[in-house]
Amino acid sequence: MAIALTFFAGLFSTSLVTWFGCRVTALMGGAICVVTLTISSFVGNIFLLLVTYGVLFGFGCSCVFAAGIMVIELYFTRRQSIAAGILTAGIGTGILIMGPILEELTRVTNWQTTFRIMAGVNLLVSLGAVTFDPNVEKDQENVPSKNEDMEKENTEREKGSVVSEMQSVFDVSVWKEPRVLALFLPEFFVGLGHFVPQIHMVRI
Repeated sequence: MAIALTFFAGLFSTSLVTWFGCRVTALMGGAICVVTLTISSFVGNIFLLLVTYGVLFGFGCSCVFAAGIMVIELYFTRRQSIAAGILTAGIGTGILIMGPILEELTRVTNWQTTFRIMAGVNLLVSLGAVTFDPNVEKDQENVPSKNEDMEKENTEREKGSVVSEMQSVFDVSVWKEPRVLALFLPEFFVGLGHFVPQIHMVRI
């Protein structure tokens, strides 16, 4: 569930990046991860663990992930694809390394202690977001947009509307693009079973 929420909650976490910027969103997401991992280590109920670790920790990860992806666009005007590739390669490498380490930690100590160690690791990693320069985001905002006049007209017309506020958070206009649907639908079905083999490989 935590993995699913990391990506599914991107519908909301990307809006947080727009409102608060990459640095604040990443730090906020990191704080949520640390707090929920710590709380999860004291939980004795599996259903409550689904909330603290599955939902809340997943949302915190989504904030960190969205900020990390979107900050690349601000820092790299050229070679954005290489930067994004390095970022995603780092995520994959972390999974390869941390999987066996966490399994061994669980055997040596217990799952509660492992959660607390994970909270400490998340704290150290999340502090890296302090290096995000907010001035880069401000410079990006000052660049005039091609559709700036049209956006101003739409903002003035829709200002104060509750519906328009909800639409700014959950913008569904992207689903009208055939290319988006062509990319999303296969990824959706792949994602349904992507992590099933890894989970069952632990028994083997």
